[in-house]
Amino acid sequence: MYLRNRHGKSVDAVPFFVVASLAFMFVVSFGPLYGTLFGLSIAAGVVGSLVVTAGCSCAAYYRLVWTVDPDLRGEIPVSVRLRNLGYAALALFFLLVLLLLPVIHRMYY
Repeated sequence: MYLRNRHGKSVDAVPFFVVASLAFMFVVSFGPLYGTLFGLSIAAGVVGSLVVTAGCSCAAYYRLVWTVDPDLRGEIPVSVRLRNLGYAALALFFLLVLLLLPVIHRMYY
């Protein structure tokens, strides 16, 4: 499935769907939990999480579909792709640690 950018050119939809689904996974997983830590009900946390997910999906669509120019894409060397994958894995690890800090703090204090 190909989406069209603002110039009408076909753009690969896979990066957008991956980012949007990862945003959905993280926000809906952690959102209600954080809502209960701050005194919200589970229902309000789920609704808030879905609103934040919609915002993340809109931002991903704008960045990965609407403004991308497929003609500028070229072959990226393997070493650069591997380095970027390593950076992404480190960023994901630190994001998970940061997301769990308030929960651990609340458990022990």
